[in-house]
Amino acid sequence: MAPASATAAACICEAGFTGADPTTCTPCASGTYKSTPGPQACTSCVENTYSETQSTRPGDCRCVAGWFEDTETVSVFALSVDNFNTLPIGISRRSPVVLTWPASSHPVGITDNKETLQEIAGLTVDYNEPDGPTTFTLASSFDGPLYYFCKNHTSMGVHEIFIKAGSCVPCAIDTFNSISGAPSCEACPATTSSFAQSDAITDCVCNAGFTGPDGQVCSVCVKNTFKHEKGDAACSFCPLNAISEEQSIAELDCICDLGYFQQTLDSLVCTACDAGKYKNIAGPDNCTLCGPDSNSLQASVDISDCLCDQGHGRLDDVCAQSARLPHTVL
Repeated sequence: MAPASATAAACICEAGFTGADPTTCTPCASGTYKSTPGPQACTSCVENTYSETQSTRPGDCRCVAGWFEDTETVSVFALSVDNFNTLPIGISRRSPVVLTWPASSHPVGITDNKETLQEIAGLTVDYNEPDGPTTFTLASSFDGPLYYFCKNHTSMGVHEIFIKAGSCVPCAIDTFNSISGAPSCEACPATTSSFAQSDAITDCVCNAGFTGPDGQVCSVCVKNTFKHEKGDAACSFCPLNAISEEQSIAELDCICDLGYFQQTLDSLVCTACDAGKYKNIAGPDNCTLCGPDSNSLQASVDISDCLCDQGHGRLDDVCAQSARLPHTVL
């Protein structure tokens, strides 16, 4: 039996662990991995990816929250029989890949063993022979190697397919993703928006003109209120005697109500029409004088509020002395 010291010296840290002393192997920290046994250091995941402790594969590094894994289908085509062996085929891991061979006499073979040409474990292949495209899907745990060859003419060589890690794509504006390794980002609730790379639903905040808690469906600002900023703040009321439509986003959307006018354009102060005047349109316009021999109360909203003076009657919105009004002869 070999001495204990010699046996210990032959030990090395397993994949997922690091250390020069095999008696004190340390697990690879989160955000790193180590795929081979030995004393070498753990390798950091690429930017915007993250892994659990003790990870052993580059594929353990998944896109962080706020990003998603680009798994769009990649199509590649072999060249002609004369020179197809010069073509390096690059695919994205976890992506369906379509390989099209040039003719029915050249169905493609996919293998992870270039010596035996046996089918790879965990690989789903649909050859669709004799002349259709060959579709194969890699398992998420597969890191390579992978090769292709002509099943009818293996003498033409066995050639490597380059497997690229699925790239991480930031969540677009108005979307979010709160988990790592997600295949897509979710849309924010209606009437909310978010910045790019948002990693929580609470990053979706109510738009201007809407109010409510972050990450939830928002309520529209009702008439005579406004909200000019994003977030969970309440809608603000228009100034006194001013009105607005629902979903207003600025105080400038507030205008003076009927019976009130705006004295200066640079300040929304709505003042009641004086007695003897009226205003039947909302906005900054001045009040209109009642006709002769008529009067109205303050803040009147229509010409009908202009009442004829005593001893006068109205005909076609004009007040005249009763004696001058036409009489009907019975």
